[in-house]
Amino acid sequence: MDAKTLNKLRFHLERLVHGTADDPEEEWRKLGGLVRDALASPAHHESVELRRLLEDFARRIPERRLVDNVYALQSELGRVAKSGAHRVEKPRGPLSPTQQVAELLRGRVMLVIGGDPRHQHAERLRVAFELSEVLWPETSETNPSVSFFEPSVARPEVAIVLLLIKLNRHGVTEELPAVCERHGKAVVRMVGGYHPDQVAEQILKQVGKRLGGPAA
Repeated sequence: MDAKTLNKLRFHLERLVHGTADDPEEEWRKLGGLVRDALASPAHHESVELRRLLEDFARRIPERRLVDNVYALQSELGRVAKSGAHRVEKPRGPLSPTQQVAELLRGRVMLVIGGDPRHQHAERLRVAFELSEVLWPETSETNPSVSFFEPSVARPEVAIVLLLIKLNRHGVTEELPAVCERHGKAVVRMVGGYHPDQVAEQILKQVGKRLGGPAA
């Protein structure tokens, strides 16, 4: 996360907390944009807790409500901004596709849609890409409609949607990409299996540039 963005976010948050804002509504508007920018940036392992707090805050901003533990959020903003400002990247060789995807998705959430949840495979994806969580909804319906999945797609913490083509009915396969686009979520269509190496190659090929990586 960018230290400059985090410092701005902390500044405007403190003005609301201490009641020193000349125009509180303007402060809320600025906070909304800064939180979106912070959550859209690739995360490092130091910022996992901050991302969780910001995702909670993002849900409350439309209602103009602070997080319950706002002081923890302020503390994390300062800590991560400081660590980012002084981080020195170590020289390293070329990254594998899986490592490249981890750089783009570290600390974020992946949503998998298709078939029954495979917890072992979900955990393998989480570890390989250093995600905070992999969501894999259990469908009670034999042929669920796309509306069944939309609440999960809309969750602010979800950064990418993995669509398992062979395990979804035709309607979901055709309609889900439009739902993902409406909510600003990158969607990756998987025709084959879901081993991390296979998934990484398709993420880079289909949405790598959108996530902030190089064009495939």
